[in-house]
Amino acid sequence: MDIVSLETILTSNNINTTQWESIKTTQRFQSALEEATALWNSALTTTERLKIKSAAALEEWIPELYARMHDGRESLAAKVEAGKLLARISGADSKKDENANAAERFSITINLGADKEIRIDKPVVTSQVIEATVVQES
Repeated sequence: MDIVSLETILTSNNINTTQWESIKTTQRFQSALEEATALWNSALTTTERLKIKSAAALEEWIPELYARMHDGRESLAAKVEAGKLLARISGADSKKDENANAAERFSITINLGADKEIRIDKPVVTSQVIEATVVQES
């Protein structure tokens, strides 16, 4: 993918040079590599490829962002923006996804023709369980 160096990949997976020399010549590895390379370079995956490369670049940059947030020479405004970015990346910001509560609502649209439409959009009422003990009369 040309995102991380081979040395970094081997180190992070605890693979030494001798093991790598053995792995890279196996038919299974060669087949997997060929398939992954074709998929990675496919025009159909351009958007996915951009997302992955952007995410990798962002991940690599986060330690610098963290360091600069704690640098006394950086402005407060820059630190706040960095904090907002990290909150957004981590999902810790207070903004809710508009579709997050989609399962808690239902919507009905009735087209009556001639530009007449009835739309009903209501929250789903959660059912309540009432616990009780059955008492039989004698």
